[in-house]
Amino acid sequence: MQFRRRGPARRVVRRKSEHAPFDSAPNAAQEEHAMRQTLERRERPEEAPEYPKVIETFREPSWGLSQMRQDAPSDFNGIVQVRRYRITVEEISDPPEVLAARVQALWDRCDNHHHYQRLRAAAKALGYELQGEPGRAQKTTTPGR
Repeated sequence: MQFRRRGPARRVVRRKSEHAPFDSAPNAAQEEHAMRQTLERRERPEEAPEYPKVIETFREPSWGLSQMRQDAPSDFNGIVQVRRYRITVEEISDPPEVLAARVQALWDRCDNHHHYQRLRAAAKALGYELQGEPGRAQKTTTPGR
């Protein structure tokens, strides 16, 4: 049986000579280099973000847009927000064959029976008939069984 030590751990105090067997005090060149790096960090201007930013996503944007909405400037939690941004959402039109291939790929990977009906409805809306059984890309055969 192992017993746990209770209370604060004992602190071991070492002399400077025990930390390093040689004189480890920084020389003038090292101090100058460290000071130069510190000054460079302080003088570095903040990089302006490049606009416009464009992303493509498969996520339907209605929920995300409501999260982005802010009608007044704020300084919450030390973050000052005074600039305004315009966000434009547009649907990217893909050919029906591409959409059907995406639905089929989802069908092939699907292993949740709760999604079957929704995938069938999406395929039907595109005028596509799903091929094979759901989750066939997930199923593998084990040799000897």
